[in-house]
Amino acid sequence: MLEILASLTKSDLVEMGDIFGTEIPFRLKRKEMVTSLEDYFSNCCKTWLTYMLERDLKLIKELVIKGPGVSLFQEYPDYMSIAEYYGVVESDDSDGNFKKVWLSEDIYNLVKDQIDAAIEDGEKNGRFEVERIALGFLNLYGVDTFSHFLDFMMDYSNSKCDSRYDMLLNSLKHSPLLKIARFGTYLASPCVSDPMKIINRRKAFKGVKRSNKFTFEDAMAAGKYAPYFTFGLDSPEGSLVWSILTDLGYSETERRREMHNIWISAQLVDKDETAEDLFISVLRKKEVIHDAAMYNRCVKAIVAYANMLPKWLLKGNSSDEADYLEIVLQDSESKSLNVELDSLGDYEYDKDDFVPDWHLPQPTVSQGYPSIPPIHSESIPKLPEDFISGMAVQHVAPDDPCPCGSGLKYKYCHGKYMN
Repeated sequence: MLEILASLTKSDLVEMGDIFGTEIPFRLKRKEMVTSLEDYFSNCCKTWLTYMLERDLKLIKELVIKGPGVSLFQEYPDYMSIAEYYGVVESDDSDGNFKKVWLSEDIYNLVKDQIDAAIEDGEKNGRFEVERIALGFLNLYGVDTFSHFLDFMMDYSNSKCDSRYDMLLNSLKHSPLLKIARFGTYLASPCVSDPMKIINRRKAFKGVKRSNKFTFEDAMAAGKYAPYFTFGLDSPEGSLVWSILTDLGYSETERRREMHNIWISAQLVDKDETAEDLFISVLRKKEVIHDAAMYNRCVKAIVAYANMLPKWLLKGNSSDEADYLEIVLQDSESKSLNVELDSLGDYEYDKDDFVPDWHLPQPTVSQGYPSIPPIHSESIPKLPEDFISGMAVQHVAPDDPCPCGSGLKYKYCHGKYMN
């Protein structure tokens, strides 16, 4: 850890002291700052542990169980833990698939007798609960104003019959969450990599006037189990996906991770190529899928779940609620839209062990227009020969983009042929 401290600038050292609960005067020389922080970490372990997020403490607990210098292999989450970022936990990300994390012997000796008490204290004094509610609020909206966040947290305090706002504010101030989430007048979920991009792109969805309203129970559900946050597990759509992941052989921890990844991928589906990431949990288990019916059931369940999840671009509204960014699976019989993913692999025919090479229908994303189901001639009833056919088109404003996807305004595209 001394190497990490020695590599930081004066501003970074001051920031690190603030995160971990100690004041480092900027007037000190950099070498003096490093010495001061090193002394603090060595002599005040019980104090600085109480400033860490629940996720960091539980990671340290796992590594204490492993022992000093023993690596824990993790899949890459959406954001790095504070403990890793500041070198309390050592890490190695040279492998693109997994990350190794471990405790140095010095840190292990400091925390091994304190970590259980720090976790117990966080649960007992309600600090973890406040943290989960705050994280859940940010995860549901992606990015929101600090004033809206504070109003929500104050209402939560009232719901707990606790009118001592100074205690709530002190709890939030004590936590490093606001320090890493706040920028200007906004706060962002740690899962959001580019908050300003979310804010700017919301302007494209003019039909979404208001932010969705969530309950404290919603926020709690969305803020637990960091870093793999989930939402809607008790909904019909979420319950079905959870059941499917169970059938595919995922453990409970793995199921939470996959449900989290679906939620995050659902935020990025405004580009077709990123929409395919929704189905990684199914593609990973291709050897378990026995037939096309099971495969289609898995894919369709994930689409339904993704469409009911809160979207950051839609101010916490789902695609089902806002009629924007709806994921649609195109007709698999359409050669122009059918995509065979390389990730499914190539299989040679073996009469004793044949694994079909399933085709994933190309997922596309609606920008607010209703999806048009494929028409199969055999499903159309035969009409009388003297029946005069016509075409019904749902109303599209003249200046709206044409639903055909040309990018032109409706009045300059298919609209000019209609009266």
